[in-house]
Amino acid sequence: AVGGALLVLRLIARITRKPLFKLRGPKTSSLLAGYEYDLFNQKSAGDKEYKWYQEYGTAFRATGAYGEEVLMTADPKALQYILQTSGESLVRVRRDANGTPTFFKSGDIHQRHRKVLNPAFSAQQLRQFLAIFQESVSHLARKWKEDITQSGSNEKQINIPFWLGRMTLDIIGKTSFDFDFGALDNKDGVPLRLKFQNLFQDSVQPSKANMIHRTLERYAPFIFRMFPSKENIRHRDFMNETRKIARDIYARKDSVVDNDEKNGGKDILSVLARANNAEDSRKKLNDSEVLAQVATMLNAGQETIAFSITYLLYELSRHLEDQTQVFHEIRNLRAQIGQDTVPSSNDYDSMPYFNAVIKEALRLHSILGDVQREALNDDVIPLEFPVTTTAGEIINQIPVRKGQRIHMSLGASNRLNCVWGPDASDWNPSRFLEPGYRRVSGTSVGVINNLCIRIGGGNRACIGWRFALMEMQSILFGLLESFEFVFPTDEYELQRVPLNLMIPAVKGKEFRGPAAPLQVKIRAS
Repeated sequence: AVGGALLVLRLIARITRKPLFKLRGPKTSSLLAGYEYDLFNQKSAGDKEYKWYQEYGTAFRATGAYGEEVLMTADPKALQYILQTSGESLVRVRRDANGTPTFFKSGDIHQRHRKVLNPAFSAQQLRQFLAIFQESVSHLARKWKEDITQSGSNEKQINIPFWLGRMTLDIIGKTSFDFDFGALDNKDGVPLRLKFQNLFQDSVQPSKANMIHRTLERYAPFIFRMFPSKENIRHRDFMNETRKIARDIYARKDSVVDNDEKNGGKDILSVLARANNAEDSRKKLNDSEVLAQVATMLNAGQETIAFSITYLLYELSRHLEDQTQVFHEIRNLRAQIGQDTVPSSNDYDSMPYFNAVIKEALRLHSILGDVQREALNDDVIPLEFPVTTTAGEIINQIPVRKGQRIHMSLGASNRLNCVWGPDASDWNPSRFLEPGYRRVSGTSVGVINNLCIRIGGGNRACIGWRFALMEMQSILFGLLESFEFVFPTDEYELQRVPLNLMIPAVKGKEFRGPAAPLQVKIRAS
């Protein structure tokens, strides 16, 4: 009863506090479910959000669940301030069983984790990972060629994310844990992928009741333990499978840590295992921290790359002239280094259009659509582009109070006309080859030419961003050298299903899970 009363009081406080009343913003279709219901039920991620930014500017007010006011922004200077300049004053939070905020790793703990992991992402270690990337894509190419040849033709329609997800799981297993899931060969990785597939059945296009139940997690997570939805149960099963795999792998690795010490094992888990056995408490990670890192690597390093490459191949299949130009760069590089020479990271970096199409795919199809933060203290967020208030006043900064929730729209930030030009929503890799392609100078929140993307930046930038980029380069090079990708004659509309990631799916078949069928042709030798 006391907990319920506290929840009611908390909700009343949220509803009656209106710190953003001066900002303009859209009306929500449901006061209880909030704007998130509208975003999760749009046909394709960004459809409504991008229109809001065109109408209200780079920052506006949205009504969240139970009437909570949320600051939404895609402004480059605001993102830079929130992710980088502000330090720890604007942080991501989770809430305990009573709804009390428990902030994600503090600066000291976060830095300790990064320090422990840094050796696993050194330049020397990345060169070792590169060989695994290349062998994995060669394995996939061999399987595709066998499958296509057995069909009696030199081409076949293939569901791209289905196979890329298996390959990236194998890559994560080998590079992170020195473990072979064998997902490409239908071995140990399949149960995890099946549970990931099941997440779609109850997560796509949630009802208002589902959204009301889901958003209560911010205030009273105990409700989820007492009355879990089908979506909660499926997600719990997926996370339990991930943790089970993490425990099995870590137990196997921990039992041979002494041998790893002698052999200098540099896969990521070897680094973590040594850190966990270190005597220096400043470096030591407890078992729960290690398992959390393993689970994070399994989740974060698999589908993000698979889906990013899926969107890239989809765009290249729709723009064959760009695919041809990239293939010419690959062919010219191959002529320079020889057929039997394995490309280096520098070789990949030397191809301008090859890298331009990667950047454009990451810009146009941001895998992580949004990130949320909460203000620890009263603060003022600066804007690159002034916005107009309800009173007609033009402002270039927004004051926020302690506890203010902020929704950063990463996908929208990559499609702002004021930043990328009038063709911001169009596919145009050449923009990255032109000087001054980005209209905002000196405002950066991330890596890869200021793109605020899934492997993007700030104080908590993904430590594996270079790892991810090299993996994408290796996959694209290996696949385009062996195959041509053509959009099917029975055309379909590819949608970005808004879940935790922007999931590629065929319109009208979203509940079947990730899909992007393309006609794959074996290139002539």
